[in-house]
Amino acid sequence: MTSKTGYRIGSKTYNPDTSILICETPQGKLFKKKGSSFGFFLYNPDGETSAKKITPLTWADANNLTKTYAPRDVHLKYFSTLDKETDAHKGGNSVVRLDEYHRIKAQRNADAHHMRMTEYIKYLIDRDDRNNNYCK
Repeated sequence: MTSKTGYRIGSKTYNPDTSILICETPQGKLFKKKGSSFGFFLYNPDGETSAKKITPLTWADANNLTKTYAPRDVHLKYFSTLDKETDAHKGGNSVVRLDEYHRIKAQRNADAHHMRMTEYIKYLIDRDDRNNNYCK
């Protein structure tokens, strides 16, 4: 199917052999890169070049394709908060790297809300969800 290293587009590598197949679509097979929260792509083996075989997707595009072409349980597994842990010790860890400028602003704003930075980041995420900012 692919070489051992997959297909390189720019600085990113996409390998259907080591990725998770989510569903089949008319545009090709939808995959999620292992170990990546947002690494979604379509694979069409009939494309003549890497750029034609692989189509990187945004989270929103992958979500819409999964909603349309995958069973409901598959969509819920990859794109829903249903049954997901809220205990940070049981979930995964994410590293957020901030430059000095934004780190100081985040610390300042977290302190103004009487929160630790982690709590403040969760607060901002929940606020975006309440405002339906994930749908844009």
